Amino acid sequence: MKDMEARAGWKPSAGSMYPALKKLKTRRLISVKTVGRGKLYSLTASGKREISKIEKQGSEVLDKMKKQHRVLAKVYGMCMSEKDMDVADQYLDDVKDRKLPFGIATEDAMNMKKILFDIYKRGKIKGNEKKIKKIISDANKELKKIK
Repeated sequence: MKDMEARAGWKPSAGSMYPALKKLKTRRLISVKTVGRGKLYSLTASGKREISKIEKQGSEVLDKMKKQHRVLAKVYGMCMSEKDMDVADQYLDDVKDRKLPFGIATEDAMNMKKILFDIYKRGKIKGNEKKIKKIISDANKELKKIK
């Protein structure tokens, strides 16, 4: 789990990991070996094929996103310079290469997006616009201080 935290920027709980590992083992995607007091989980050949398939699909999705964000920017009049579009492409390339664009802040950035979506889903945007704007504006001001 420490390895996942280092790679993904978040540490899964044991309560979420062990059921997932059990399911992967049942599907014969991983094997388990007892090493001392711990267990070593490894991908099987079948698991490696499944990972390759998932990576290919993810790569295809990100390639489509790269093409579509340029089209959407033009259609909806988003004022993005060609340089900004190139930076957005690099961001997607980094995601594709399993780099965390925001490093250890990735989890917090994703949580902010989830929280905002949840507020929208619950119909709580209306009446809270000023408060939401202030929170995001304050965060933006702090981020702009980073040189």
